[in-house]
Amino acid sequence: MKYLGLAVVSLFWTAAVSAEPEPCDAAGSAPQIEKNFTVLLKVDDTANPPQLEIISDPQGCDIAKMGKGYIGFRERERGTIKLKIDGTSAVSCNQHSAGEALPDWVISKVELSVAGLPSTQKGKNFGALQSGWLYLDFPEANQYGVIEPKKKRTTLTLLNMNNYTGNERWVYYRVTVTNCADPSKELTSDPGWKNGGK
Repeated sequence: MKYLGLAVVSLFWTAAVSAEPEPCDAAGSAPQIEKNFTVLLKVDDTANPPQLEIISDPQGCDIAKMGKGYIGFRERERGTIKLKIDGTSAVSCNQHSAGEALPDWVISKVELSVAGLPSTQKGKNFGALQSGWLYLDFPEANQYGVIEPKKKRTTLTLLNMNNYTGNERWVYYRVTVTNCADPSKELTSDPGWKNGGK
């Protein structure tokens, strides 16, 4: 199984889980099962300096003791991961829904890495050359695990997770948001995903 465990950089959390967690090694009943998740982010402008927080609780399988932003895909599950800044539907500084104010922040880059510690959900080696299976599973990523917008200040908020690899894997991600009024201002946070394999 592959695990995409989202771990958040410079963020500490505790995960309260009331239901019995579903293990990632519980194989699905179909060859491929679509499973879609949304990860909500929030910029705390009241902090000094401002902080990017992951506010979504752990989702999917093996969520016990996992931090906010973690996602676990079970064996033979594939699907999408939607990244969204809480309170806005905007996908860029210039595109937003009718009647909605222009956003203060947008997601400007997502970086994936296969290196990190599952016990802490902390990734490392972001931007370095990654294993080939990573960009097979995440077709938007390049060989360095980087997913960047094609135009400055335009963002990609939906990641396809194909789950081609048969082995259990962890993937760590780092999200960067950019301030629309001042594009030189950026904040980052990096959770992790656990993928149970195909």
